[in-house]
Amino acid sequence: MKLKMIRALAAPALVLGSALAASQALAANVTVSGATETLTFGGQVNATNINTFFSGGTDAYGTAGGPANNVGITFTTPAEFLNAGYNGSGFNGGTGKFENVPSGATGVLYMASVPTSTVPILNDANGFSGISLNYSLLNNTASYASTIQLWSGLNGTGTEVGTLSLTAAGTTVACTSTHDEFCTWSTASNRTLSGVAESAVFTGDARTFTSFDAVTLNTPVPLPAALWLMLGGMGGLAGFARRRVA
Repeated sequence: MKLKMIRALAAPALVLGSALAASQALAANVTVSGATETLTFGGQVNATNINTFFSGGTDAYGTAGGPANNVGITFTTPAEFLNAGYNGSGFNGGTGKFENVPSGATGVLYMASVPTSTVPILNDANGFSGISLNYSLLNNTASYASTIQLWSGLNGTGTEVGTLSLTAAGTTVACTSTHDEFCTWSTASNRTLSGVAESAVFTGDARTFTSFDAVTLNTPVPLPAALWLMLGGMGGLAGFARRRVA
């Protein structure tokens, strides 16, 4: 099946008005609720690599995420903001060919086909104990199923602590526009990792043939200070008992 998604191969072009500057994000893309952080991907410059936008830095266009979007998460080079609207113009215009985004965002997370030398990875140095996200396969095609690998270290290192399976939905939702191709959405979730993860590696057709929305991470819950003291005390008593026996 021929991939019909049209995307800019050159650096994104943007006509700037006097009120639009490429120094600060104009949209809040992070929602924090209790121990969860949800990232959405609308409102930024189309087809721009995300880079350190969510960790106090900037995307490839130079837009700073700012404090509201700083949750310590980075993406490797193929991951980009992609806005809806083939032949769109202006700040929210884009080349993405998707509909029915569950979060209602005007953009999605997309793993571009270039550069081929790097692997799409989400890194979170703070770690996460669970993950869920919305995804859409190109035309809901079963052969484009893929897997996201969750690793204990950054950049897909350490031990694999879980996976997310991205399979086609049982029922295909028809696109209202004949130009669109990502219209049927599903949710993948894994809240029972075997350990704390620091990276998510998007393998196979998760690149190019899948769009993503509302990536939600569960932050590890630290043990209460009182429990740490109790555990430390128990360790001390165990050591004392061993000395008495000896």
